[in-house]
Amino acid sequence: MIKRHVTFFLILLSLAASENALAQELPSTAEIFKKMQEQWQPIRDYTVRAQIIVVSPGIRMPRMKAKIYFKKPNLYHFEAKGFAILPKEGLGVPPDRLKKWEKYARLVGKDTLNRESVYHLLVKSHRQGMPPFQIHLYVDQKTALLKKLQMRHPGGSYMIITFHYKKVTPVSWLPDKIVSNFNIKTTHSDSMAEKFQPKMMQGRSLFGSSFKKGTIYVYLNNYKVNIGLSDAIFKKSTQKTVPALRDNKPKK
Repeated sequence: MIKRHVTFFLILLSLAASENALAQELPSTAEIFKKMQEQWQPIRDYTVRAQIIVVSPGIRMPRMKAKIYFKKPNLYHFEAKGFAILPKEGLGVPPDRLKKWEKYARLVGKDTLNRESVYHLLVKSHRQGMPPFQIHLYVDQKTALLKKLQMRHPGGSYMIITFHYKKVTPVSWLPDKIVSNFNIKTTHSDSMAEKFQPKMMQGRSLFGSSFKKGTIYVYLNNYKVNIGLSDAIFKKSTQKTVPALRDNKPKK
């Protein structure tokens, strides 16, 4: 009998040691967000050229081109050819948004994405007056780059964004390809659609239009980083209209 108690006690100790080792192996949520923020520290501003392709069932959209300006903490300006559409997080997640998400995030654990090891974090909605929804973040364990973002609503609406990066400074990376898949359930309230729908660059919602599901491809090139952008740039109109291209096939 004593031997059995001793054996059982040793098993409990072994399990406790394993759990403690696992806990020590995983970083804290704060540590992960800190590393994500560090990617932005050397970047004060940038400009980049974008090619945007929208693929939606039954709709033929022209290929769109734009020049995008960004300045910390959250200033954006767009100059688009024709008109342009981007999901709300379609240019990556700026540092001020990361700070907001960190407050409501928890680390789910480790995962694998395209054979790469990632941390899986969950951010739960705390916006007053909005139906509850969840944001899943998949962060590369080595680089702390956000590789995938999923926004899901219990009613079935979702947006899934994957990010591919290029190095723009000796220590910083920015996206060079972003793919956004979205499916908006029209039975939800306008506020829900407002959260999930992609936006035209001038800020007008696509809710009520034919864009209920589809894929948006964004190709980014010719980054110019830390060139000292003036605040006056961001007070301009967000769009200049010129003839658009007509080829909407995704790049391979």
